[in-house]
Amino acid sequence: MAIVAPGSVLGRERDGTLVALAPVDYVSWTERIAGFAGSEDLKAAQWTVLLAGKMSPRAKKEFEALGWIVREETQA
Repeated sequence: MAIVAPGSVLGRERDGTLVALAPVDYVSWTERIAGFAGSEDLKAAQWTVLLAGKMSPRAKKEFEALGWIVREETQA
């Protein structure tokens, strides 16, 4: 069996926090990432992104400015 997720993998904590799983080595602040981070479709009281790797300093600053909690180098 294979599970395929061609888009972003999202989950919700019991408290309603939206969690984005990103099994990537590095995230740079690009137009596509900015569109995701600021998406009106991601309605939640709180947002968390779990990264396998790290974010660029600018990407981390921009995510946090939008209210995201950024957790780098996680085993999620």
